[in-house]
Amino acid sequence: MTSTSPAKSRPPLLTILAALTVLVGSLGVGHGLTRLLSYAEGRDAFVEQARDAFTTQLPHLPAEERQRLAEDYGERAWARGGAVVPLALVNLILSFLLFSGAIETLRGRRWGASAWEWSAKLSIPYSVVAMVLLRMEFHDLGPGLSTIVKAAAPSDGQAAAETEALARGVTALYGLVTVAFYLACVLYLQRPKVRALFPEEPTMEQEEEG
Repeated sequence: MTSTSPAKSRPPLLTILAALTVLVGSLGVGHGLTRLLSYAEGRDAFVEQARDAFTTQLPHLPAEERQRLAEDYGERAWARGGAVVPLALVNLILSFLLFSGAIETLRGRRWGASAWEWSAKLSIPYSVVAMVLLRMEFHDLGPGLSTIVKAAAPSDGQAAAETEALARGVTALYGLVTVAFYLACVLYLQRPKVRALFPEEPTMEQEEEG
């Protein structure tokens, strides 16, 4: 029913990419579920979660300032739920396919390699859209970052702008690395030598004729 590729004949790069994909896929599944669950309880609960997070992470700010920042960010993030929820669902599906496809590829199963390659292809445009959304979320956090930096270093007027610029730069770099990784997976899995490791499985009719 299935064709296997002995571990000793498996290219080391295939094993490395598959292991990294399993890790990326598992993290993506967890992230997707977290995002979906955060919007599942309704607006009031969502904003309350933002308020609790700001209270825990920014205890040095005045209570009124924390509440204002949390409510502002929570309202903006909730309003963007129409884009976040579908993307989170897509992320959950693609991450599961990456995870299961890479594992089955290591087991030498052709459908696993196909699922891995297909989900990696679709993850490239998804990553671009997700990075755009993440930059918008950083923009929402802009007022909060400014307040935090000013509270820590009130004499440095440029610190807030530099912090936001750094966050945007890190986000862009993360997006480029992610897209490059998926592209590397696709190009590698399309190599003839790699495809040869996973011959087509015989159909039921071919098995009966044999």
